[in-house]
Amino acid sequence: MRSPAPPSAPGLTERRTRWPHTLNRYVLLSRQTANGTSPVSAYFLNRQLTPHGVSPDRVRAGRVLGEALATGADPLHLTAIFGLSETTAVKYAPLARQRLNEPTGQEPCRAP
Repeated sequence: MRSPAPPSAPGLTERRTRWPHTLNRYVLLSRQTANGTSPVSAYFLNRQLTPHGVSPDRVRAGRVLGEALATGADPLHLTAIFGLSETTAVKYAPLARQRLNEPTGQEPCRAP
């Protein structure tokens, strides 16, 4: 199984600038985790996201849907990359296909 590639997002520019030599594969880093290989804590995530009305589950769902959009909505790929069950991965595939076929400017579909 290959490691997930970091997504292309504006926030990653700051991550690469602040910690250009980190070996940590996780997208979100803190001062404590940038020098190691462990993820940030649930406390850190909630403290950073809650003031903006976002939950860690919503971030993960967005990442999974983004990967599905980028890779042609292949459920097997999503299972391998994110460790999803087959049932959950299959739920993302039609959402991604629907999103890929939507004309721009329409309301985005919700991830499971």
